[in-house]
Amino acid sequence: MAKSSEDTAALAEQLRQERKKLTLFRRPFSVLYHFSIVFLRFLTWLALRVQRSRATRFVLLPLLLLWLVASSRDGPHRQLLDEFNDSVKFVVWWVGLGVLSSVGLGTGMHSGILFLFPHIFLVVQGAQECKSLDFDSRHHMWFHPFEASCNNVPDTSTVTFAAIFWKVFLPCMLWGAGTAAGEIPPYALSRAAKLAGQRNEEFEEISESKSQYNLMNSMKDWMIRFLEKHGFWGVLLMSAWPNMAFDLCGICCGHFLMPFWTFFGATLIGKALIKVNLQAAFFITIFTDAHLKRVEAFIGRVTPEQWGLGSRVSEFLLECREKFHSAQVKAAAEHAGTVTAASSSSLVSQVGSWVMVAFIAYFAISCIEQFAQQHAAEEDEKKLTKKK
Repeated sequence: MAKSSEDTAALAEQLRQERKKLTLFRRPFSVLYHFSIVFLRFLTWLALRVQRSRATRFVLLPLLLLWLVASSRDGPHRQLLDEFNDSVKFVVWWVGLGVLSSVGLGTGMHSGILFLFPHIFLVVQGAQECKSLDFDSRHHMWFHPFEASCNNVPDTSTVTFAAIFWKVFLPCMLWGAGTAAGEIPPYALSRAAKLAGQRNEEFEEISESKSQYNLMNSMKDWMIRFLEKHGFWGVLLMSAWPNMAFDLCGICCGHFLMPFWTFFGATLIGKALIKVNLQAAFFITIFTDAHLKRVEAFIGRVTPEQWGLGSRVSEFLLECREKFHSAQVKAAAEHAGTVTAASSSSLVSQVGSWVMVAFIAYFAISCIEQFAQQHAAEEDEKKLTKKK
């Protein structure tokens, strides 16, 4: 009996090592086989949901048909339709960037650094140049350059912190909502494995792996206990600050069978309403001279003068701003109005597009491999059950 258990454990470890080799570059046909089964399951599930859903049949499908008919005809409705299409593109762009930033168990792209924070910088620069916010920043999406068309405003007009904050609030919130949606896959896979009574390898790796640093082990063990004990509030606190290990939170919450809306609601509030808006406030502050001076003055008042902390913080924040400013000046030079600059701009735009395609391809490959490995794990579990 003991020998049988040892054989089963050895087989389980062997199968586990084999699954790690299940990648598109090593075993493309096996990966595509397992992924195709998962994809067909999803399509079957989706078709049944659409068939049974009254909202889909009586609301979404008629609206889609109405949009197709309206798009094929000219008339006074065209302006309203164009506005609707632009709004959809805007939402898809920022939510999609948020998803790409967090999905994929650590393989996501840092779209906040690449797109959102530069967008905040450009809005602040536009407000300072125009001395107003009377310009449309929604066109800054899908690799379109940022353009702030300044209208005539009094020289004495000023733009408040709150006005800039509300100008960037919608893209920030949409991006944050996308990052929250990107946390669903690790949660869903972990929860499904738990409900099916299967081994949750991701959770086992989290709970059993040990770092060479005792502090890291203590923090990881504390996080698992904290999430299990505090539920909604624990997830909210973990998601409300830049937490590189939040993927682990999703895996843990799925393993603990936390209800979906408890997990997603807390994640959505933490990421879309708290964390990203604190980041927006920080970048608005460092990108605006007047607000930066106020921060320096405040720190100088509340700390001893001999420390010189206000000026040091101000210098650090100015250095952060200069890095963004240098990048934008370089981009502006490349988009100059000459023929040479125009071709250079076109080249830069093409390179940017291909970089984005590469990120999306990498993300897609990682998702395909994860789903394939998950299905392979299900089949391996059946083999082990039969052996027992």
